[in-house]
Amino acid sequence: MNRMRKIHKISAILLTGAAALTVVFPGGPASVSAARDSGGHVGENDKYIIFMEWGEMNFTYDYGRWNPNTFAYEADDASICPASGTVQGQPGWYGFDGSANRLFIRDSSLTEEGEGTVFTVETEMDIQGVTPFWYEDPGLSIPLEQTEGGNWRFELFNDKDSPSEEENQKELYLSLAGEPADGTDGTDGSFEPENNPVKTGQITVIVQTKKEAEEGP
Repeated sequence: MNRMRKIHKISAILLTGAAALTVVFPGGPASVSAARDSGGHVGENDKYIIFMEWGEMNFTYDYGRWNPNTFAYEADDASICPASGTVQGQPGWYGFDGSANRLFIRDSSLTEEGEGTVFTVETEMDIQGVTPFWYEDPGLSIPLEQTEGGNWRFELFNDKDSPSEEENQKELYLSLAGEPADGTDGTDGSFEPENNPVKTGQITVIVQTKKEAEEGP
């Protein structure tokens, strides 16, 4: 059936600017250096030394245009790099090119052998109907395991005697699923045009020792 829509596409930005990507250290003081921040100062007593960099986190949901010949909605040719679960050429989320949706974390904290730093990634969505997922590869084929609480958690090690890049750094890639619900921007029942991006959500990275993570809040 041919459904009438006021708009064709929306542009959605998952805020991860210096003030919007929140890094929480429940265990005490730390130093954080971020590529999109002004940089961090490393102090002698800092418990953690973490480097992070992240992409623009700006994506597009393409509702598609009705094609009377195929009796289906079809996405624009300009909509590329589909999210996991979106088929190229069909309505869905686009813009997941391995750069815009990338979050990189390196742990330079010097720890004893066998002691790691636990990172918990919370992704809160402001738009109803949209669900986030994190993957370990830019092709969005290896999902990062979720916790019982619906977050994503992993552990990094930076052994002071034998540091290894395979153990002390991680690349994550965001994907989105689900059609945005109408009216969640609080305006007239539809989203703003793509030249006026809709705030999609917020990323929070919680940094803890393994003991702190096991003990919980």
